[in-house]
Amino acid sequence: MFSESVSLGDDLPVLQHKVTAKDVVSGAAASRDWQPLHHDYPHAVERAGTGNIIMNTSTQQGWVSRYATDWAGPAARFFAISIKMKSSLCPGDELSFSGKINQVSALADGLAMVNLAIIMSVGDRVATEAAVSVILPGKNSRSSVWDCAGESLREHAL
Repeated sequence: MFSESVSLGDDLPVLQHKVTAKDVVSGAAASRDWQPLHHDYPHAVERAGTGNIIMNTSTQQGWVSRYATDWAGPAARFFAISIKMKSSLCPGDELSFSGKINQVSALADGLAMVNLAIIMSVGDRVATEAAVSVILPGKNSRSSVWDCAGESLREHAL
């Protein structure tokens, strides 16, 4: 993706994924989150009252990051993320990722900071809202997205 090919209000492609127990458990294990409600069904249901094992925060951040970077492409730089979990994600949920460009800020030499609003939903239920900032290269830019100094970019992020 190049900075010249995006505009304020553009929609990101929708991505569908059916959440499995393996997704939930492996995400928790990978982030070393050993809370039983992420892997122990009887504990989650009987003691935590969640109805099922639930996906942890780190896994949701990783999935949102992947959705954003898959859209942005390998030349982009992931800069910032903020998520707000509104309801649990459980095995069997038909998860839908959608997103919209809500800000595009021109940087030096054709680079752009692009802020995305991303929603993870199950049917009509919003499970997680996220804000993500990525830096996109310009089509003819000689600068790398990694040439930008972090502090100078904060005014354009999230």
